[in-house]
Amino acid sequence: MTGRLSGVVTRIQNVVKPNFMRMWCLLHQIDIIMQKVYKRAGCNFYKTLTSIISFLRRQKNLVEEMQAICPNLSATQWASMSRVVRFLVEKRSKIVTYFAETKPFDRFDQLPTPTFWILISVISEISTHVSECVESLQGRRVTLQQQTAAVQSLLDSLQRFAFVELTPNDDTLPAVQDVVVIGERQVNYAELRGFIQDQGIFASQILDALEPEECTEVLDAVGEILMSIVNGLSSVQALRDEVNNASTDGMPPCLPHELSALKPRDVVQLVLKFHDRLSVSLTHNSIDLIVDQHKKLLNAVSKEPRLQTALARHSEQTDFSDAWKTPSIKDRFLELMEFCGGLASPFPNTATIESDFSVLKWERDPHRSNITRFSLEGILHCCQIRSLLKN
Repeated sequence: MTGRLSGVVTRIQNVVKPNFMRMWCLLHQIDIIMQKVYKRAGCNFYKTLTSIISFLRRQKNLVEEMQAICPNLSATQWASMSRVVRFLVEKRSKIVTYFAETKPFDRFDQLPTPTFWILISVISEISTHVSECVESLQGRRVTLQQQTAAVQSLLDSLQRFAFVELTPNDDTLPAVQDVVVIGERQVNYAELRGFIQDQGIFASQILDALEPEECTEVLDAVGEILMSIVNGLSSVQALRDEVNNASTDGMPPCLPHELSALKPRDVVQLVLKFHDRLSVSLTHNSIDLIVDQHKKLLNAVSKEPRLQTALARHSEQTDFSDAWKTPSIKDRFLELMEFCGGLASPFPNTATIESDFSVLKWERDPHRSNITRFSLEGILHCCQIRSLLKN
């Protein structure tokens, strides 16, 4: 799919007009990061978790008592871990009691440790925020700018949880004790302890009852989980360059309030960048109108207080259609809006056209009855099924 020498995306770029946009699905990138973090978590977390899930799902009496069955982990669903840990947190009291009362030959060789329940509480908190972000990233109306803002908001929230900070570059500073350092970030034990205590009475009581060695182990595990996620999310980017590295160009502006911050020369360069592609379907006069209408937008913003007030309420999270339907803008800058619509239209993810990484999901385009929308990734999944090739 993404090989820089002979991948499908590279082959497409070789035969299309310049400035073809390469994108890697942000949701897939986040999912890969989270799965790695969960599987590498300390205190033997992932192995214990899968064992507990398997055990709980076999306990018919407990399932009947709780009127619920423990969800299973899945490597192909966004919110799988979130559902599992939330279930364990909500049913923790009954599960702990059941483990205590079950006969020895019905139990594990080793019961879940206290540190395991601390990690469950912590991961439940983190995965809830990640799942909310992932859900907000889905949908056909979500632009890349909106996705980027949502990921940055998630990153800021996770760093605030335990005051994750950048590691000082000054080598003359004395080494700080009781600090977890991964890459360029660090967090101290006191903040990690506070973050665990934020998860409630149960987690606080367990933490206070741990031996010093166990306490250090769980603080290190929580710190590694937090900073691995933060470091991973810091490297997430949808737009890629011709060798599949993160692009340094950034996404072009497509909302009115973003355009109002640009000078005419900036829009000229932006139009020139995509000039060859625009020339396929637009006349030279229509292309020139894009720049002219941007100048008119700037003039309107400087002279119309109502327009200034309306644009001041816009942000990266503003829906594209809603932004361009603002009363002071609607139907005034049609060529400029159409150009920006093209910049905003690349699919920012494949989640809306795949079913949990499954085979292609077809959808009739409501605006063009004879055309179906699809994902390149979905097509390749289908092509792997030989029986479909004959059709």
